[in-house]
Amino acid sequence: MLALEHGPVVVEVVEVGITAPALHGDPFVGCGDGSRHRLPESLHDWAIAAIARTQNSDNSPFPRRVEFGMREGRAYARLL
Repeated sequence: MLALEHGPVVVEVVEVGITAPALHGDPFVGCGDGSRHRLPESLHDWAIAAIARTQNSDNSPFPRRVEFGMREGRAYARLL
């Protein structure tokens, strides 16, 4: 899981996916350095939306730098 308790983290995201089985799996981001990080529950909707954008478009938003952090007790993701 991304360590967000020490402040925002900027990573090069090359993919967003869900571990198998898809209906019960955990959303994750694949990074440019080859690492994968499970996303906190508050980012599951963001991950689903990101996956939908890549599936329904020839214009994938990834690879892209993304800032992950905490705001008011919830995780956030901001495309840079």
